Amino acid sequence: MSRDAVNAVTTDGLLGAVRDLEPVLRRHAPEAERERRLSAPVVAAMRRAGLYGLFRPRRLGGLEVDPLTAFRVIEEISRIDSAAGWNLMISSAVEPFGAWFSDDGAAEIFAGRDTVLAGSFNPPRAAVPVDGGYRVTGRITFVSGAHHADWIAGLAHVVDDGRPRLGPDGQPVVLLTMFPRRDVEIVDNWNTLGMCGTGSHDVRA
Repeated sequence: MSRDAVNAVTTDGLLGAVRDLEPVLRRHAPEAERERRLSAPVVAAMRRAGLYGLFRPRRLGGLEVDPLTAFRVIEEISRIDSAAGWNLMISSAVEPFGAWFSDDGAAEIFAGRDTVLAGSFNPPRAAVPVDGGYRVTGRITFVSGAHHADWIAGLAHVVDDGRPRLGPDGQPVVLLTMFPRRDVEIVDNWNTLGMCGTGSHDVRA
């Protein structure tokens, strides 16, 4: 999408794009429930429409829409397919955390309007200091959309000699982490009676 096209994005235009996606969303909803993850064609369709970049800054290729516009788009997707709406909401909710990363880090993680994000903050994993950074290990729960995400967000407690490092306030020192999807393992344990299509499995690093 060109910069002029991004600047011309409107609420009505985005809602029209959602209506165009409705046949794909409805056709693949049963598959998502059966496979316990969002279907690949639905993810691809939402990528092409730029919906994963609702909150992403324009300089990173996103749409940078206002919150109410984003909420209306997510609401309309959810009306058609609750699992697709939930996954889009999760990916969009991770976007604002880009403000805590360096410019180079944010550009790597959030580059492109079709980058898909996922994540969960509990329980925090363990981050052991090593040369050049940290080695993070552990498992987080309910990572909706992990199968199709490009990056996985999570928290980690800094650990020294097996014990959490405490800050000046007496609370554990916490890192905000982002992992490329290829560097984590999805634990196939999302077995529920409803919202199966969200694919909210655990993730192990």
